[in-house]
Amino acid sequence: MDDSDWVKSVMEEHRNKINIQLADILKGFKSEAQSIHPSAVEMVEEVERFTLGGGKRIRPILMCMGYESIAGTFDEQIVRASCLWELVQSFLLIHDDVMDRSKLRRWNDTTYVKFQKQYAGRVREPEHFGQSMAILAGDLCSQLALLPLLQTSFSAERKIQSLALCMDIVATVSYGQVLDIWIPEAEEVHEEDILRVGQYKTARYTIEGPLLSGAILAGASQSILNAFSRYSIPLGQAFQLKDDIMGLFGTPEEIGKPVDSDLKEGKKTLLILKATERASESQAAALRRILGDPNLTEKDLEYVKEIVVSTGAREYSERRMGELVLEAKDALQNAQIRPDAKRFLLGAADYMVLRKT
Repeated sequence: MDDSDWVKSVMEEHRNKINIQLADILKGFKSEAQSIHPSAVEMVEEVERFTLGGGKRIRPILMCMGYESIAGTFDEQIVRASCLWELVQSFLLIHDDVMDRSKLRRWNDTTYVKFQKQYAGRVREPEHFGQSMAILAGDLCSQLALLPLLQTSFSAERKIQSLALCMDIVATVSYGQVLDIWIPEAEEVHEEDILRVGQYKTARYTIEGPLLSGAILAGASQSILNAFSRYSIPLGQAFQLKDDIMGLFGTPEEIGKPVDSDLKEGKKTLLILKATERASESQAAALRRILGDPNLTEKDLEYVKEIVVSTGAREYSERRMGELVLEAKDALQNAQIRPDAKRFLLGAADYMVLRKT
């Protein structure tokens, strides 16, 4: 079995165990909500629908792997603790969909749209009601996420250290989100700004937080934690560049939403930045007109793709992505971790940028 197939098989094994624990955790939350009010049950059921309705479970898998890299094995305790990162993911995505006004997530209604549709004709302002319920659902996820780790049998000292790291990482996502909202409005944007968004909005909670929180629970040394951080940041930035490329050149089936979503939102990706820098006057004018237009046409979409390719912006982004992956892999070369864990993390770096979904 080559490294790519082996990485996928390891991910599938972990994913299956994580899904079982997630379902059990959410079932427990629902039981508690039943003693409060039917609306509380409805809220937890929406968190359950959203969380179990899809996702690759990359974050909890990486927390398990951070633990395994030191401990050499994984058990029910670390799998259960790792579910915190999937609930954090739900919290962030539910809120992100409100801010981006996204109607679809994994080809299902986003949370605010689901509540808006469900209560249309039953409340005075369905749109505001749906957004309010989504904000509350996200808030609920953010707090429930802490419980799986706290309820495990790891030492109190390691749980506190791991939890403190998690809270710090999630806080920085807010700064990344601020940058993500600010950049489309900025007159001047640089590559460093876009990579900074990738660092704070994606890399820290997608790669670094999960890896380090698992390693901490296994008693990792500071040198290993530092190596994991050096691996995580460039890989997370590459992960975001891959998402941006798929968001323009992928298919709806692959990305779970329309391929014109990023353009309609006015998202300034590295693709768009480099295309604008290298475009002719007429091409640059077209990009300014199309970016952020909620009514852009299929013809507009194809023209943007043409500009991105012809200016070399796609090639540049893919080359930059490859450089970041190499930087991430280099950070692990001398890390004193279990050989299978190192093999997985090096293979996972390639998986992050070769994936189709």
